[in-house]
Amino acid sequence: DLSVGDGRNYVYLNRLGFRTVQGTEITRAMADLAVTKIAENGIDTKIHVGTNLSTPFNNGEFQFLVSWNSCYYVENVGDFPQHIAEFSRILGLGGYLILSIPMLSHRVLKDCQYLGGGYSVVRDDPSNTRNGAVWRTFRSADEIVEALSPTFSDFRIATISDDMFGWAYHHYIVVCKKA
Repeated sequence: DLSVGDGRNYVYLNRLGFRTVQGTEITRAMADLAVTKIAENGIDTKIHVGTNLSTPFNNGEFQFLVSWNSCYYVENVGDFPQHIAEFSRILGLGGYLILSIPMLSHRVLKDCQYLGGGYSVVRDDPSNTRNGAVWRTFRSADEIVEALSPTFSDFRIATISDDMFGWAYHHYIVVCKKA
């Protein structure tokens, strides 16, 4: 689980039967917080410091890789292909990549500044925590497939459009296999 946040995916993955789950967060403090939150649910884990560009894992170490609401954060315009290369490096042949990616209609991207080449700067995040962040954004599911191919294949893409309480949470959900 790349960029585990508070670790809530671990509870779900544990319920699905995954007993060994590893993850990353971008700072040691964030990783330690996630470990503490996950331990509150009786699950032992190890969270490493890492980014989408550089993980501490071995080549082909995993059969499943989840990047829920995190794969699109880039350090610099143009970095996204290196994210794909890193995901491919740590997945075994035929391994599954599972992503959630905000659609351009997502509330955080409502007034973003488009930089070109599929990159945008968040300018009006309602929580004020992402302003200034550069994201790899996508106009369509086809554009996602194009960005991930030929490294990945066998795409299944769904969309979620949740407008509860007037807040647009619109996402692409992507499952694909390492080619």
